[in-house]
Amino acid sequence: MRNKFKFLLVINFIAILFFSCASSSGEKFAGVMTSVIGTGNLKYYIRPSKMLSENYSEDKAYLMIDFSYQMKNADYVSDAYTNFSIYFDKISYVERAYFLLENDIEQSKLIKSEIADETVNPNQVELFDITTFDRNMKTPFIRVGTITKQADIQRVLKALANNNAKLVVVLTNKEVLSFEPSEELITKINNAFDR
Repeated sequence: MRNKFKFLLVINFIAILFFSCASSSGEKFAGVMTSVIGTGNLKYYIRPSKMLSENYSEDKAYLMIDFSYQMKNADYVSDAYTNFSIYFDKISYVERAYFLLENDIEQSKLIKSEIADETVNPNQVELFDITTFDRNMKTPFIRVGTITKQADIQRVLKALANNNAKLVVVLTNKEVLSFEPSEELITKINNAFDR
């Protein structure tokens, strides 16, 4: 009986600690969760939101995207986990994904890559470490995890919030899909900025 009491006391303490450190308070910040982690950083989680294909009326393709990243005061201090699920009739695996930012005044010209003798568009933000989490040909959908580099996350989020970015996904069957942010995603990103 005494051990059971101690166990319940520990569980209650953990629950109180968790709920006091994590919040998604009120309608104003709906769709965004924050929590303080061990390093003292604030971890942000922008819940899944829809992005529609540019050709949605024809292909009915859409995706659900979410972001998870850390900040210390106003500084982004981690890469962002950028995960998305694509719903599309001709689904295969994701070969490549990148954000295409429009009207990026800071980096508006094409530059030469130092790694190779190729022209690189600085308004193209590549997603790294593409990992398939789940795939279902009956639904059909595929869920993947990717990384947006720390140096790019603020630019990407600001461009999405201003409806000046799209996510381009290249599938292994050579289909190229381009997705635009929904009002829901724009609102959630702006809610994260307000925190």
